[in-house]
Amino acid sequence: MGETTTTRTDAGGRTETEYAVRISGIGKRYGSRLALDDVSLNVEKGTVYCIAGPNGSGKTTLLSIIAGALRPSKGSVKVSGSVGYAFQVPRLFGDLTVRENMEFFRKLTRDGKRDGEGWMEKSMKILELDEWLNVPCERLSSGAKKRVELGIALLQDPEILLLDEPTAGLDVDSLDEVVSLVQKLKQVKTVIITTHQIRDFERACDTLCIILAGRKVYERKINEIGKGQLEQTYKDFIGKSRGNGKQ
Repeated sequence: MGETTTTRTDAGGRTETEYAVRISGIGKRYGSRLALDDVSLNVEKGTVYCIAGPNGSGKTTLLSIIAGALRPSKGSVKVSGSVGYAFQVPRLFGDLTVRENMEFFRKLTRDGKRDGEGWMEKSMKILELDEWLNVPCERLSSGAKKRVELGIALLQDPEILLLDEPTAGLDVDSLDEVVSLVQKLKQVKTVIITTHQIRDFERACDTLCIILAGRKVYERKINEIGKGQLEQTYKDFIGKSRGNGKQ
């Protein structure tokens, strides 16, 4: 098995200055199954980086490695700054209010530097959740639940925000809300998104990366692809992969 290196630095560290995340030649095996195969990519600070691919292509595995929840079987990962992770399925207690859920997850983080109300106020301002603070989460719409999940991911004010399929299962209105939030977050965070519906992020994405069968097959900045060409570019690669018998 090849060499594995994972480096994580603080905001004041010297490891990375231009990139929030640098990945070189990583692979990940689950027994005999190869989930990721020789993936390399660079995510510039202050941008929205979209990782697109069909279900089962390795997107969530890649995101989990960036988050530090999984170790790659080989290759190196360098992450500059702290990381917040928003799950595809919101991790909420339905009978607790938005405030109670936020307080619960805040205590799990054990960050003594944010014992006041500032941690919540900052997240609530960005996500426009103030009016729902005392509402039980079971009464929220799917879009509102996604907002609360984003709020949980923002509790530690991370430099890098990872969003796993943030628009999955949402109606058109809720989807538009989430994409608008990503555009807001882009002003203060580096955002990495996984999705199999790239058209949702046409107006928010800065770089498109396509993952198929665990391999990176495409990576371009949006201004190099052309306005309105994201979805067609993605469809072209999916069509080619199906024609070759790959998913």
